[in-house]
Amino acid sequence: FAYLADLALRGSVMSGLLALTYWVDALKVVNTFGWSMQYVVVIIVFSVYMDMGNTACLAWYNFYGTLLPTLNVFFLWGWCPHGTTQAGVFSPTWWFGFVDFIAFNFAFLALNVPVGVRMFALSWQAYFSMAFLNPHNTTKFSTGFDDIILQGAAVGPLVGTIFGCVLGLVVVGPSPWGYTLTGLGHAQEQAIKLTWEEGKLWKAMVDYFCKSDQTV
Repeated sequence: FAYLADLALRGSVMSGLLALTYWVDALKVVNTFGWSMQYVVVIIVFSVYMDMGNTACLAWYNFYGTLLPTLNVFFLWGWCPHGTTQAGVFSPTWWFGFVDFIAFNFAFLALNVPVGVRMFALSWQAYFSMAFLNPHNTTKFSTGFDDIILQGAAVGPLVGTIFGCVLGLVVVGPSPWGYTLTGLGHAQEQAIKLTWEEGKLWKAMVDYFCKSDQTV
């Protein structure tokens, strides 16, 4: 219980600090650069687990699953900077985006990628592709590495994901009220507990055979 309470307290404190960016006027500017702290909290929730190793693994899944559709949308908008807003529905540009969407989804459903990566990649790609295929789209996207738009619909969430992954590791790292939550530390605690139980068992055996605690 104490271990889970410690983990819950760490996550709650971090979420509360990020929530200040919506309550304190001086901090509201943080949410105007293209990413939001509420999405950072979402990434923290999907990243933080029982120890540093698992948290780092899940954070990597979240980052990797967001990075791939972002790179893919760079490819889409790099070739077609206006999307389908000029070409219209069922144009060659529209079919190009449609085939890209099908190929991307098929790859992630067919390949043996981790569930976390698949979940983030497919959800973001669905949003990006729907914006690309919509001839009335007004959402801004970066068209490549030479045209990075932080307020864009792809780069902003990617930056927010990076913040969330890093802060997720901070949550399970050293804190004023505890040490780093690691698998090794958890194993050491279990080893101490087992050693203590074994010591009690040996004491009971000695007491029994020394006739100080015989039952028969």
